[in-house]
Amino acid sequence: MDLIILLVLIAIIVIVRKEFKSFIYSLGVIEIFFRVLHFIANNLGIVELSKFIRAYIPSSIISIFAHYSNGLFYDILVWIFVIFMGVLDYYLFKYLIKRK
Repeated sequence: MDLIILLVLIAIIVIVRKEFKSFIYSLGVIEIFFRVLHFIANNLGIVELSKFIRAYIPSSIISIFAHYSNGLFYDILVWIFVIFMGVLDYYLFKYLIKRK
């Protein structure tokens, strides 16, 4: 289920915005969104909400990779994701430098 959610979110963004930069930003936004939701689930104290988030929302994109793959394929996916996050950092840094 979590893989389907991730693929649908990325597909919508790629269809709407066809740039590589938009894809990278969308990965960053989705990763941050997953992590913020799990932070809320861990620290808010509402039991029903915490159970729902832990059951239906993955903790990160890497956890989705870990759930659906293993071994060398998992390592390759994680390193590709790390490279994409490095590219995201580059775009953010470039944006911050341009603003000055």
